Amino acid sequence: MFILSLVILALGYLSILSYIVLSMTGHDPTFLYIYAALACAVISLLISIVDFLCRAHLQKDKTLFAVAGGLVLCFLCYITPGFVYDVPRSRYDRALEKLRGLLPAIQSYYQSYGRLPEDLSGITVKKERVDPYHSDHGEVLWILKNPNSGVLLSVGPDGIVNATLDGEYIQYDPTNGIASNGDIIRTLRVGD
Repeated sequence: MFILSLVILALGYLSILSYIVLSMTGHDPTFLYIYAALACAVISLLISIVDFLCRAHLQKDKTLFAVAGGLVLCFLCYITPGFVYDVPRSRYDRALEKLRGLLPAIQSYYQSYGRLPEDLSGITVKKERVDPYHSDHGEVLWILKNPNSGVLLSVGPDGIVNATLDGEYIQYDPTNGIASNGDIIRTLRVGD
C-alpha cells in the first residue's frame, strides 16, 4: 500500500508541475490540474491512514512519510494558483508603473518646448523605458498621433503590438487571463 500511495502522490506532484509549466509558458491552464492534484493528495492520505491503522507496529516511518507527502501536496494545491497568477500580475503592474512614470517626463518636455517629443530617448534614460513584457528588453513605445496627443504602449503578455486597421490599439484586460491579447496603453493629450 505504501508504493501505491507514493505513485498517487507522484501523479499529484506531476499535475501541480504541469499546471505551473503551462502557466509560465503563456498558456491558461484550467483548475482541473489543481483538482487532480488535490484528489491524488486525498487518496494518498486515505491509503496512508488505512495502512497506518492496519500496521500498528510495522513500518510507521514509511507511512508517516507518505502522509507528510500528502499534506505537502495539499498545501501546494492551495498556494500554487495564487503564486502562478501573481507573477504575471506583478509584470502587468510594473508595466503600468513604467507608463505612469514616463507621463510626467513627456509633460515636462511639452512644458519646456511647447510640443510633444518625437521619441523618448532624449527625455529619459534607457532603464526607465524598458518594457517588462518585451522579450529582448525592448523599450516602451511612444507613438505620436498628432501634435497634441500620443500613446505610451507596452506590448502586453502576448509580446506584440495589437492594433486595428484604423490605428486604434487593443487594450489588454488582465481579467481575461495571462495569455490574452492586447497592449497596456496610456494616452496623453495636451494643449486642447
